[in-house]
Amino acid sequence: MQRLIFLLITLCWITFSLPGKAQENKFPDVWPRTAVKHPVPTGAQYNVPYFTLIHRETFDFNVNNEDKAAGIAYYHKLYKSIQIQQTLNRDTFNSIQFNVPSNEETRSFNIRKISADGTATNLARNARAVNNNAGGTTISVEGLEANAGDEIEYELVSKASGYAGIFSMQSEIPCAEALFRLTAPKTMKFNFSSNIPQATPTATEDGNSNVYTFTQENVTPIRNNPLYNVKPALARLEFALAEITEGSKTTKINWQDFGKETFIPYAAINKQEARLVEKELANLPFLKQRIPLPTLLYLLEQYMKTNYQLIPTDPYLNPGDLSAAIRTRRTDKMGMIKLMNAFLYYLNIPTHMLFTSSRDEIPLQKDLVNPQLATNVLLYFPTLGQAMAPGEPESRFPCYPANWINLLAVRCHDTLIGDKSEVLTDLINTPLPDYTLSNISMDATLTDLNNPSWEVTQSYGGYAAINVKRGFERAGKDEGRRNAAFNSILPLEPAVRKVTSYSATNELFTNQPLDKPVVVKSKLNTPSLVENKGTGKNIKLGDLLSGSLILNPVMPEDTLPVQLAFPFYFETRLHIDIPEGYKVMNKDDFAANIGDKNENLGMKMRLVQDGNKAHIFVVQYFKLVDYKGADKALFKKILERVLILKQQELILGK
Repeated sequence: MQRLIFLLITLCWITFSLPGKAQENKFPDVWPRTAVKHPVPTGAQYNVPYFTLIHRETFDFNVNNEDKAAGIAYYHKLYKSIQIQQTLNRDTFNSIQFNVPSNEETRSFNIRKISADGTATNLARNARAVNNNAGGTTISVEGLEANAGDEIEYELVSKASGYAGIFSMQSEIPCAEALFRLTAPKTMKFNFSSNIPQATPTATEDGNSNVYTFTQENVTPIRNNPLYNVKPALARLEFALAEITEGSKTTKINWQDFGKETFIPYAAINKQEARLVEKELANLPFLKQRIPLPTLLYLLEQYMKTNYQLIPTDPYLNPGDLSAAIRTRRTDKMGMIKLMNAFLYYLNIPTHMLFTSSRDEIPLQKDLVNPQLATNVLLYFPTLGQAMAPGEPESRFPCYPANWINLLAVRCHDTLIGDKSEVLTDLINTPLPDYTLSNISMDATLTDLNNPSWEVTQSYGGYAAINVKRGFERAGKDEGRRNAAFNSILPLEPAVRKVTSYSATNELFTNQPLDKPVVVKSKLNTPSLVENKGTGKNIKLGDLLSGSLILNPVMPEDTLPVQLAFPFYFETRLHIDIPEGYKVMNKDDFAANIGDKNENLGMKMRLVQDGNKAHIFVVQYFKLVDYKGADKALFKKILERVLILKQQELILGK
């Protein structure tokens, strides 16, 4: 079912004891007892089925003593009003859904529908709340039965922990008015940042408090595009505590303090855990051999993820308990990271920890300390410039989750200064894997045009290999699922090919590192791809040549980048026997050389004849994951050429 999704994003981390008195009335009469319809703006952008009339959020850091003692940092109030412009299909739209983050405790929720004639219908009884995978709550309200002219408004009041947050004012529908207000004692100083020009809150004083307000009118909807991540591009205003004064002492909030507090629980182990770790390492046969460090790291991760079961964190147990982990072969995400960190420490392998966000979430900022964004954990190897994600079951070194590539991260490691251990913290970007790691290739040979069957060999390395291995791991030994996995990666559409044989090697996670590719071999009968045209023959090669790029040359708007999942290298080699008496009539159609001096991306194609054999070579390479400016324009040229390539035919004539 299509739904309105409204994300409430307020992210948090640490708590302080703060002075001040709670102030409740920040937007007077936001939820009046008597429902009153709001004026509806006009304009082309509002000629849509529905849009946001008003989006208001207040963050009040004047918290009473009882709530401070309970770890509450601020009171959060969200108000939204949705204007319905057209009667909506009940089968496709009849609900609202939004997420309350894990740091918020809901105190009250109101929702109602105001009909065109002013009649109000309370919808609160239709609301349902369930826990979600992110640790927060998903609230769904069914049975809207919205008609043209109706207005749906709701208000959510909650208590929240943490001293940073995000006011997202943009979504997939227009917003007529977005209002932000933050109130805090004068002893607290905040930093603000926005990805839209001149979005600086206005500061005023109200007694012992500072008040920061910002209003944005006529917020245009964001356009979805598979070539970039939408959430980081949403128009937003971020805030974070910069410093707090208590008496004569002023404390500055920085990433260094976060690093020290976060690093230690992952690095510290007791004597009993240390003995168990040493015993565990003594039982690993591959440690008795001299092997290159990258191979050793892969084998350690493969051993741990094969022999230890990842389980959800139990709030009633000690997270990351290594003694229990080694004894039961079961542990949570923190335990997996802590165990691998301990292995590396006892093997004397220099290791740093990285804490980062995700490319489909809001990224970290150097001068805005929002620790809740830095929840993804990597182990970083400075001598290799590569990283590992022990807590993620489907990744293997040197690949870590693709959504974490090339993001700002907090780096932490300990060192000995004199006779005292110190935790050092700085900010770096997560590693950008070399594009040659994720090599994808296809070699296909056609020897008989009268009985056109292709002998095909496909290979996948790096991130591409992980994607293939995931499919086969999930399929297990189920023949139907394995066949489905093969069908998803074999070239050509099922309608134009008959698979007469297929096999795969190294398709599961084993002790073979990721530089050893997955290899898939198949034989495909394709009679419809060879067409007799008079005395000549046309061979339809487009689907074999074009590869797996998204065939949509519509670029993200304005300054938004093109974003790829990971750097990769794609190569196609076709070998075709030309019948006696025939020759290639359109050799120039298979010539392309798209690139520039930066060589961040490119495409090359050529056709070579060797006697009665034609060899077609196509190479596409993408060394980065984000492309802007001239690189973005070049990416568009490549996609446009791939669209032409998809229709390509090899023409043989006499």
